[in-house]
Amino acid sequence: MADLASDGYTVLEGAIEASLITELRDALGRLEADLIPANNDFEGRKTLRAYNLLAKGAIWAKVPMHEMFCPWLRISLALNALSLRYLQST
Repeated sequence: MADLASDGYTVLEGAIEASLITELRDALGRLEADLIPANNDFEGRKTLRAYNLLAKGAIWAKVPMHEMFCPWLRISLALNALSLRYLQST
């Protein structure tokens, strides 16, 4: 995970089963076909952006609910709650 500190992200090989990756790629391809660039300085003139993926299809709900991500989500929520509690006490 050294690349997380140096690059701001890390790749977890084999973390998600290949069948889900295939489903996500297919869904992304269909979604991408309907997108057009925002054509502004903030979002980019050629960049395709999709917002609120959870509203774009049931397949996207499998990502945050995946057994690989749930522990990370619990940790993140706990840290956020602790931060909020600390900020409220100061």
